[in-house]
Amino acid sequence: MITLLTLTAILLVLISWGRTAWWSLRIASYYPLKRQPQPVDSATRYPHVAVLLPLRGADPLLDDCLQGLCLQDYPSFEIRVILDSDEDSAWGSVRQAMSRFPKVAWHPIVLTNRLETCSLKCSALLQGIRSLDERTEIVAVIDADVAAPAWWIRELARPFSDPTVGAVSGMRWFLPTRNNCGSIVRRTWGAAASAQMFSLDVLWGGTLAYRAALLRDPELQQVWSRSFVEDTSVVAFLRRRAARVVTVPGLSMVNTETISLPGCYRFIRRQTFSVLRYHPARYQLMLTCIGLVISAVATGVIVPFALAAGHTISAVTLLTLTLSTIALTVLPLMYIEVCLHLSSPKDRPIPGLTLMQLPMIPVTVVLYFIALFSALRMREIDWRGIHYEIQRDGSIRRRNYHPWTANPSSHNVSDSII
Repeated sequence: MITLLTLTAILLVLISWGRTAWWSLRIASYYPLKRQPQPVDSATRYPHVAVLLPLRGADPLLDDCLQGLCLQDYPSFEIRVILDSDEDSAWGSVRQAMSRFPKVAWHPIVLTNRLETCSLKCSALLQGIRSLDERTEIVAVIDADVAAPAWWIRELARPFSDPTVGAVSGMRWFLPTRNNCGSIVRRTWGAAASAQMFSLDVLWGGTLAYRAALLRDPELQQVWSRSFVEDTSVVAFLRRRAARVVTVPGLSMVNTETISLPGCYRFIRRQTFSVLRYHPARYQLMLTCIGLVISAVATGVIVPFALAAGHTISAVTLLTLTLSTIALTVLPLMYIEVCLHLSSPKDRPIPGLTLMQLPMIPVTVVLYFIALFSALRMREIDWRGIHYEIQRDGSIRRRNYHPWTANPSSHNVSDSII
């Protein structure tokens, strides 16, 4: 009986932890210790890029985001900022950036068509798309918490030289400046999630570009008009159009914000909901998460019993395999964090490796496990002060609206950055 249980646990470990180890090793192979920026080729044709920046509230990193966009080394681009309302608190940062960089092609837009069947972000992107002119060939989307380096647009646009490419995505890495519990958990979860996203074509809306012709497709606009998020919901559409998805590890954007543990849980649950609701790989991710927890618990329970029953070889094999696959999952991700630290600009250094992540791995796995099952049963979401209901058929219904102003008493401040 113990032998059968041990073999079953070994199989679970190989399927779950072995799979995550392969994902981690695969993504780590694309990261050099020191990033070498690609040279600008004057003979290259640069298609016109429209950058869409939807804003609801002034995020802590908004000024850095706007400055990064204004300092792009790309020769032909424009910035279309879609603000939530005339009184949004982000207006101050936008006006300041416009005055500091008057040569940039600015197109500020106020959101007027707030659909009740999707998130405000999707409504903003739809309005931004409909405002584009015909010369736009690539549409880049950026979040307000992304401080884009000077080569951001250039690296996003580069893969589109292949006509089969429909979307290009970057990666998000959480490297907080302060190592409180919630921030370390999100850092650990985010690293593992990035490996999954890279291998399964899970796009990230914080750094994402599309071929403009695809965004003008009425079917895509219909999808967004009924979605909570724009990134995971677009993958099935791209596959129907035989448009390839390219994820560029070199476009790894670092988020240095801290977060509380409750805020981290809400963030992970919302991100998990978006994948489970829209992405074609939802079942792979769900089963992998369940397998990680069950196999780890099974190892912790079976090994002592196997040793007590004299099945030493089986116990040692199971324990060694479990620890090896966990190490092969964690070490490549730690290597990537070292690469990101070494490649960070001198004027904007990012934190290096911290061993505090290691004891938080079990906490992260359990929190993710709880968030996954909570996401499966979610019937409402509060995001940036807006309440959304999830209907039985999976559709979204927005139930309230109020502008995001500079007055913190008019909204829930804790929603502003998570």
